[in-house]
Amino acid sequence: MKLIVVLCCCFTMTLAQQKVKTDCNTIYLCIDSTAYNAIVSNSLIKNKLFVCRANATKTDTDAYEANYLIGKSATIEFLQPQKGSTIGDHIGDFGIEFKTRQLGNLTTILKQSKKHSFEADTITNKLITADTIVPWYKELAFKENNFELSLLEYQSEYLNYLGFSPEQITQEMTYEAYNAHRSGGQKYPRQFNKILSVTIELNSKELKSLKKFCLLNQMTKSKNSFQNKEFKIVYQLSDVKTRLREIAIEFLEPQSNESIQLTDSLTLEIAGTTGRFIFNQ
Repeated sequence: MKLIVVLCCCFTMTLAQQKVKTDCNTIYLCIDSTAYNAIVSNSLIKNKLFVCRANATKTDTDAYEANYLIGKSATIEFLQPQKGSTIGDHIGDFGIEFKTRQLGNLTTILKQSKKHSFEADTITNKLITADTIVPWYKELAFKENNFELSLLEYQSEYLNYLGFSPEQITQEMTYEAYNAHRSGGQKYPRQFNKILSVTIELNSKELKSLKKFCLLNQMTKSKNSFQNKEFKIVYQLSDVKTRLREIAIEFLEPQSNESIQLTDSLTLEIAGTTGRFIFNQ
């Protein structure tokens, strides 16, 4: 009996050790040019709520430009359509990205993925800058026709390139800590804190990929959603079109309640400490 108890305890400890903390801190969406420009030209958005930044990125497999709404602990990325076959090139394409908190966590998750016989893409992306080519992040991704669910881990070479010390690179790091380092420790100057939830429409086949992805990120199922303490993915089954319907975010301080009709296809609803981008494209 003692041996059984010991074995059970060891098994439980092994499972606990295999659980690693991941965070959803980036969502991207390709929108039409009218909505793309309306977001960053709105005075409330750019002057009070979000740090807005336009940036061009080039990797060894892709090149794109985007408008970024950067928060204290998260980023929303808006893309414009372009000619190509990559997810993100066409209106309605979107991605939900989680990141690990520590180097080596993704290796553990990859082992779990193989244990469950999950089929997912794995690749290390390299960032091309003016002065170097550096391994940027390694990812595990479930890719469907017009969206992808990705789990990323920044590589040590990239963190070293940004000026992180060897000690910082090996330690657990939240996205908030990552952003704080990149800003030189300055206080975040706007109101966007983090992403609370996302609502999507997808078909039953794509739901299988979502279930696999959420399992690897330690999210539990409840009716028509998957969630952990910080983030929720709400889904609606649809055989018409897969799309992202809403992104809910948290502000650091309560804001005045208002509804901003940015375009016919995009609305920003604000109520207290919560904001919602609602998409009707």
